[in-house]
This record gives sequence, C-alpha cells and structure tokens, in this order.
Amino acid sequence: MSAERFRVAAIQTVSGGDVEQNMRAIEPLVVDAAGRGARLVVLPEYFGIFGAQATDKVAVREAEGRGPQQDFLSRLAREHGIWLVGGTVPLATDDPARVRSASLVFGPDGKRVARYDKTHLFTFRQGEESYDESRTIEPGAEPASFDAPCGRVALSVCYDLRFPELYRRFRDLSLILVPSAFTAVTGAAHWHVLLRARAIENQCYVLAAAQGGVHPNGRRTYGHSLVIDPWGVVVAERDDGPGIVVADIDPERIAQVRRELPALEHRRF
Repeated sequence: MSAERFRVAAIQTVSGGDVEQNMRAIEPLVVDAAGRGARLVVLPEYFGIFGAQATDKVAVREAEGRGPQQDFLSRLAREHGIWLVGGTVPLATDDPARVRSASLVFGPDGKRVARYDKTHLFTFRQGEESYDESRTIEPGAEPASFDAPCGRVALSVCYDLRFPELYRRFRDLSLILVPSAFTAVTGAAHWHVLLRARAIENQCYVLAAAQGGVHPNGRRTYGHSLVIDPWGVVVAERDDGPGIVVADIDPERIAQVRRELPALEHRRF
C-alpha cells in the first residue's frame, strides 16, 4: 500500500435506454472527476443501458473484449490516465437470453486489468414492484480484485453488498467498490447501513457509485453515491441526480483504525 493519499471518484447517473446517449452524458462527468485529481473513477451499475425492459441489455450485449461500451471505457481511461471502472457491461454468454453483468476495470494505459461478473442476482417483490435478474443475467462464480496504487481493491456489484462473506475472501483490502442501482425502497431501508457495515468490518474504504433519480422507464433509483472511511464515516455523498463525489483514500487512516482496533487480527474462522 502506498503511503500517499489516492483520490477516487464515484459517478452518479440517471441512465436510460440509449447507450450512445448515456455515454455522452457520462463523459463530461469523468472529465470533471479527472480534472479534480481523481485517479480512480467508478461508474454505476447499468451505466450504459437502463432500458424499458430487462431484456434491453441483452439486445446490446457485447462480445468479450470489444464493443461500444468497452471501447468507451478504454478510451477514457487512456486519455485521462486514470483507473476507470465500468460498473457493469452486459457481456455475451452461450445463453442467447442472458448476459454476464461484468464490472470491468481499465488501467491508465487503456488496457483492461480486471473483470468481475456479478455473482448474487437481485430478486425482490413488494406490491407492484417485482424484479428477478436471473431471467436475463447469468451469475458469475469467482471473486475478483486488482492492485492499484492505493492497495488491493475488491470488486462487487449492487446486490453483492448483502453478502459479507464475499468480501471476507480477500485479505488486507484498501478499498471496496460497489457500483449499484438500488431501488428507492431498498435503498432507503438498507443502503447506508450495509455500506457502512462493509467498511467497518473490513476496516477499509468503500466507494459506491449509484444510479440516482427517475429514469425514462419510470423507475426510481436511490442514488446517494458515497465514500465511507474504515471507521464507517461517510466522507463524501451525493443525494440525487447526475454528478460526482470525490474523496481521498488515506493509508494512514486505514493504519490508524487497524492499530486502534485490530479486529482483522482477531478473526477465528
């Protein structure tokens, strides 16, 4: 882990069903984040396609290693010399009716350095709201992380947040990424408490980039993109609508929390 502070940013969007239009809206936000010194920038889940139907993302699925969304991420990372994380990109599978919801990490040279396929698939039924991601998404099977100048960074997506055992697969994390599209209902009930818990129990920073607002399909997402420190303190947050949050990963803060409360050293199982 570097001894220097490492600036990160979460992009919040209210994406719709047009991939090109979504990417045009996102690019100036990434430029702004990079201009404010962010060296790692995270986009939310479904940043490129938040369609009227769950099947819309299947219609714009991309082959491994090529496609408009992957090209977009690679170009922006290279042009601005940043680590850029595409919250999720729909990648083709052998099943024509489903995709892998892949979180893709591109380094400052524009080359892809990590891929994580969303493992836990969201199902929710309450009143008129009903979701079942397994109908259009094939689950991943393996955790993934990568090394950045701030240290080890764990990848996860949205509903994964409810499964703390995923993050326990890693050792000595500096940062957990959680690109998301929480519903307004589940977000209001659980978003902050779950994110703070993951930061506290892993004694690391959490960076969550969210969809946040009313989308063209009429669905409302919760927003509240934020950064949380290893003590569970929210250090930066955006409420609603498109925008960015920026904060520093401070290695001394991580060391201080672990020194004062060495819980990670006390693990038994």
